Order: sequence, then structure tokens, then C-alpha cells
Amino acid sequence: MEDVSREEIGGTLLGMGRHFPSSGGVRGIFLIWFSVGAAILFSWTFLFEEGWAIEQEAESADREVRALREALRDVIKIVPLAEESKSDFVIMPIPIANPTIGAGLGAAAMFLYPVDSRSPVSSTTVGGFYTNNDSWAAGVNQKTFLAGDQFRLNGLFGYGNINLDFYGIGADAGNRGTSIPITEKGVFLMPEMLTRVWDRLYGGLRYRFIQMETRFDLSQLLQNNINFEPTPVTVKSSGIGLLINYDSRDNPYNPYKGTFLDASATFAAKAFGGDSDYQLYQIAYNYYYRLADRMVLAYRAFGKLAAGDVPLFDLSFFGVHNDLRGYPGGRYVDKMMFATQVEYRWNFWKRWGMVAFAGVGEVAPKLDELNTRDLLPSAGAGLRFMVSEKNRVNISVDYARGKEGDAVYFYIGESF
Repeated sequence: MEDVSREEIGGTLLGMGRHFPSSGGVRGIFLIWFSVGAAILFSWTFLFEEGWAIEQEAESADREVRALREALRDVIKIVPLAEESKSDFVIMPIPIANPTIGAGLGAAAMFLYPVDSRSPVSSTTVGGFYTNNDSWAAGVNQKTFLAGDQFRLNGLFGYGNINLDFYGIGADAGNRGTSIPITEKGVFLMPEMLTRVWDRLYGGLRYRFIQMETRFDLSQLLQNNINFEPTPVTVKSSGIGLLINYDSRDNPYNPYKGTFLDASATFAAKAFGGDSDYQLYQIAYNYYYRLADRMVLAYRAFGKLAAGDVPLFDLSFFGVHNDLRGYPGGRYVDKMMFATQVEYRWNFWKRWGMVAFAGVGEVAPKLDELNTRDLLPSAGAGLRFMVSEKNRVNISVDYARGKEGDAVYFYIGESF
């Protein structure tokens, strides 16, 4: 580990102990929405035809569990709870491999049931995981479809302890390569309600509460004779969010065509019971184009902007949610980020397939500080095996190379 000055480390840790300082809000907000909107328009034109999750912090866990359930139908007999009923119950394992939290195993128990005959099947899922870097989490996820899918009532509650290496805030801190082991431990609650606005377009409201304790492990820094011991920091965040969700994909697990758009604006405030006032703006756009019978070109653009007195856990962690693959979450962190990537998917023989992908992204304190010097490239390839042909569910293994190293991923479904 390279030497760093007491002033550099002290400044970084004190910044983490408080909140990330506020910087230029309003102009950055409009610019990031304009920038991502331009990327959407460009990709729409380039890919010739019509074409993210509910915010992925909630949706990605649910999609993975649903996907794994469908995959296991081919190897595990799931018995309905009652004759002629769509209800069933299943317990399943979920293998994990991720450069941020390591390798491990999760488990989930899912109860599926229809609320009415005209709506998709609703679900209640209880699950958890543990990895080899002592990260763990447990939670409950509720998905409810009502009145012929006119309304969607969802909720997520979780408690966890996540260990990761934190390199500091900003691209220069990530490039320096000196990290501090940190632990984020806390509780997360997020109920939401959406209603169908038109066709496949949904809009709604969300309440989000997070209480997070951040602990710093300075043992590595003490080897450099840096004597600094901050106290644990506990932060509460409470806020209201606005949601827009459009989904025209032909399959939620492995799309061959269509568009998936997810946009949200979250307003955390002391007035709602939090410790600080700040805003989060996030948008993701996925587009899928079928090149041939067994070939698909997939495109994704993602942008996030945090404005105000933002706590550490709500900053933009590059590499989380596979934006982009090849980077552990915690190395490149700042108030805003963007990432864009293209993936070629080829089902080359029976159930076997392969993918090749490439992309670029960046983190910055605000939009006008983005520059070509700090771009973060990513490229890689992966192998797929379709465990459920009926539902097109794949087991996926990816190798990705980023700016500072490489990583291997194992998961159910597709990266996006």
C-alpha cells in the first residue's frame, strides 16, 4: 500500500464522518436528465425500432428470486397448495459471486398466490445471504398486483451488514488505489404504490427509510503510522419518491426485443424524520433488438445524480448493479455517475449461449466536471446455459476487465 499523508486520510475520513458536502444542485439536475435523455434518443435512432428496476435496490432482488424459481421448475417439483390453484410455495438456494462482497450463498422462500383472476400472480418472499467477506443480509419482499394489474402495491424491508473496501470520494481517490475497509450496517424500508397510467406505462409514489451505521477499520492505515480513530457514524434518511416505469419487453428474464425505462426522484428531508436534506435522481434505459433468430443486441444507459447533504451510502457507487462490470463497488464513488454499455448475445447451440460486452462510464461531483481523462472502460465476455426454456431463464457466468483489474460474476438471469 502506497504512503499517503495524514492530511489526505484525515480529510477523507472526516468527510465520510459528516456527509458529502453539498455542491451545485439545480443546474446539475437538469443537465443529467438532458444528457441521459439524449442518450435514449440516440440509441432509439441507431437501433432502428421501438425498443431499467423499479429502482433496482428493490427490483433486482425480486427479479433474481423469480428467475431462480422458474429455473428450478425443471429440476425441482413444486406442488400447488390446492387443486386448480395458481398458488405455490418453494424454497431455493441462490449462489453469489460478486467483486464487491465476494462469493457466498443465499436462500429464499417464496409464496405465490393470485389476488384476483385478472392480475399477475402476487408474491411474498423471505430471504437472506452470507458471503466469504462476512457480508450478510436478510429481508422480506412483497409484490402485489390488483384489479387486473391496474395497481401495484410493493414493499421491501431488510437488515444487513455489508463489508467493502472504500477508496475515498472522487475519481482521483479511486485511481490512487489506497482503500479503507468499511462496514455498512443498517435497516431499509421501502413501500410503494403504482398505477397504470396508459398501456404499459406506470407511475406512482414511494416512501423510503434507511438507518445506517458506518464503521471504519483503520488497521491498514496504522501500519503507516497514521493515528486516527473516528467514531462510528449513524445516519437516518427518510424521504418520498416519484416513480415512472415503462416496460414493453417480451420477457422479463431474457428479452429478445422491447424497452425497459425506469426513472425516479427521491426527496429525503429532515421534515420526514431524516438527519439531512438531499435529493436523488436516477434513470435507466434498456433497449433490446433482435438481430437474427438466435442473436440479440442489448443496450443500457444509466445515470444517477445526488444533490444536497448526501450521506455516504446514498452516493453513486460505480459498479453496483453491473453498471459497469469489472469494478468493485466502493472504488469509484461520487455524487453523480453515468454508464453506458452494449452487449451482444448469441444462443449458439441448443441451450448454450455466449455474450460479449463493452461500455464506458465515469463518476464526478457534478456534470460539468466530467472529462475524458477519468473515463472508466469495461469489456468482457460470458457463458450462458438456459435452465428453463419455457421462461428463457439463464445461468450466467461473466468475466469482465475494468481499468484497474478484472472480476468474475455468477448470477441467475441477465446483467440487464
